[in-house]
This record gives sequence, C-alpha cells and structure tokens, in this order.
Amino acid sequence: MDEWFYKQADAEFGPISEAELQALLEQEKNAAEIQVRRNPSEAWVSAAAARSVNQRPLSVPPPLPSQSRPTLPVTTLTGPTGWLWISAMLLALDLLVLGFIQFVFSAYHLFLLVGITGLPAWFTQCVNALDSRAIWPQAAMILLLILWQGCAFGSVLRLYAGSRIEHGRGSGFWWITPVANLFMPFHCLRELRWASRQKRTAPESGIPAGVVIWMIQALIILKVFATIADKLIKVASTASAGIAEESTSTLATVVNLAINFFGLSLGALLTVFVLRNLIHQIRLYRGWNTPAAAL
Repeated sequence: MDEWFYKQADAEFGPISEAELQALLEQEKNAAEIQVRRNPSEAWVSAAAARSVNQRPLSVPPPLPSQSRPTLPVTTLTGPTGWLWISAMLLALDLLVLGFIQFVFSAYHLFLLVGITGLPAWFTQCVNALDSRAIWPQAAMILLLILWQGCAFGSVLRLYAGSRIEHGRGSGFWWITPVANLFMPFHCLRELRWASRQKRTAPESGIPAGVVIWMIQALIILKVFATIADKLIKVASTASAGIAEESTSTLATVVNLAINFFGLSLGALLTVFVLRNLIHQIRLYRGWNTPAAAL
C-alpha cells in the first residue's frame, strides 16, 4: 500500500494513504499549492504533477442519439428487385394492348350510337376478331396485377424490414375477391404509394398519385355498375319487341360505350401508376443508399 507525504504552507504531514490524499486534494480549494512525495527520500512535487494521484481519464460524454437514417441493411440494396421490373414492364405492355382493344370497341359503339352506317369491312372484321380474343389480355392483366403488386410490396419490405406495413406480397389477390375488389385494391395502392414515397421529400410533378388512385377507385366502381346494367339490358331485350326493342338496343350501345370508355381510362391510369411507382422505388433506393441523403 502506497504512503504519501504532503506539504502545505511549509508544514509537512503524513504518511497517509493514496485514497486519503486524493480526498484531501478534492476537498482543498488551494490544492494546486500542495506539494506531495511518496517517501522522505524523494523530492517534493506539485500535486498537479503527481499523475498517479491527481490525473484521471477524461470523462467522455455518451454519444448523442443519431438523427439520421435508420440502420441500413447489412447487404447494400442497389435497386428494386428484378421481378418488379419484369412484372411492371409486362403489365404496362398488357395494359397498352387492352387500351388499344378498348379504344377500337369504343369507336365502334360510338359509330353505332351516332347512326354511322356502312363501316369498312376490315374495321368490322377487326372488331369481331378482337372481341373473340379480348379475354386473353384481360386474364393476363389479372395475373400480372397480382404478380406486380406482390413484387412491389416485397420490394419496399426489403427496405423497411421490421416496419409495420399492413399489406404484403399476397395483397394482389384482392383484385379477384368479390365485393372486396371494389375497395381493397384502392387501399393497397394507397399504402404502396405511401411506402414508396415516405422517405422522399421531393414534390410530385404532374397529376398527384393520390388523385390517380381515387380515379382508379371511381372507374372500378363505375365499370362494375355499367357491366351489371349491360347484363340487365340483355335480359330485358329478350322479352322486348318493336319500338321497345330498338330503345333497348340504343341503351345497350350507350352502356357498352361507357364500359369500354371506363376500361380504357382504367387501363391508362393503371399504366401511369405502375410506371410511376417503379420510378419512385428507384429514387427511394438511391436515397436509401446515399449516406448524406436527407430523409
């Protein structure tokens, strides 16, 4: 055990333990004027020079909590998954094909409505050919919607691992669930838009995506009601004759024109949303992998 001597105002004191000397130096206001030594044979030194007694490690305050981005994934995520690219491109292409078909049908029913007769034979043959084959791009659209929505949610879940996102990879099946397909796809698209943009501060350009989603919801409902009206008209037309039959035929043409117009508009809006979401996710991944990006 070390024993120390100290001198204050030419008066010597000791021996005392190191702990006692330390306590004295902490309590003494004029500690800088005190001299200390370990044994009588050593020279006196100032208390400040005695490292083993007075010098302590600097007290380093704990680091402040980080205000930047959350912890990045262990693996650098350079961009959306390849399946998202593939499904988005195929869905956009299929929607363009469907849009062309709906445009042809809309023009045909518009010609019938205004009383234009003597349509070219090639145009009538084109309408008949598309009418018999329209089921295939429609079925492909449903399958690609399910695939694309699952890939889109899976892509954002890669970034927000552990975060609470209500819908997931299987949410695309809401498009084919009766009754629920009137509103659940709408909620899924809203959450997908939020998740793809919540870390970005850049303002949207053009028509806001929120407006596009609301228009998609309205068109889905209108198309369903128009389809129901078309079925009812076809049932009524079997029991009508003469003037009533002609009136029913005109109403059926109007309803078919509305159905095709709604389908054309819906396909265009879905194409816009799918491609914009892909762009938003690309920007989101770039911002996530940029250390200095402001979130």
